[in-house]
Amino acid sequence: MSNGDSQPSALRFSTVLRRLVGRRDSQGIIRLVERWLEHGSVPQTARVMQAKAFMDLRLMDHAWVRLREAAKSEPGSVVVQLILAEMFVDRGWPGKAIPLLDRINLAEADDDQRVEWSRLRTEASRPAKVPPTNAADIERSGTAE
Repeated sequence: MSNGDSQPSALRFSTVLRRLVGRRDSQGIIRLVERWLEHGSVPQTARVMQAKAFMDLRLMDHAWVRLREAAKSEPGSVVVQLILAEMFVDRGWPGKAIPLLDRINLAEADDDQRVEWSRLRTEASRPAKVPPTNAADIERSGTAE
């Protein structure tokens, strides 16, 4: 995994990252990007893939860190903005997702991104889920089954 010195090859990291993404190996993606960071900065694609992997594992605070880095690196990135909106929707924060979605320049988006934008906008517009009024009773009387 080296190119003659102790520094790992960026090409090798990218190849392994693509393989892990293809296998949907979220834990592997996270470990690889963390290892990559030990040797310097990572490309935007790696940041985004790691953020998606964190989201897949419901590690939203970690995803938020990577997405902030990605947004700082490329403030107008449609991909990053869509993933941020997805995270806000997944966390139950439609009030943060809607303004972000409304700021996305759809003229710069491809067809798949427009479809994703539409899906997220619909989800963010739905009423928030609220716990049942007897949630405390259910919790107290719940069993392992």
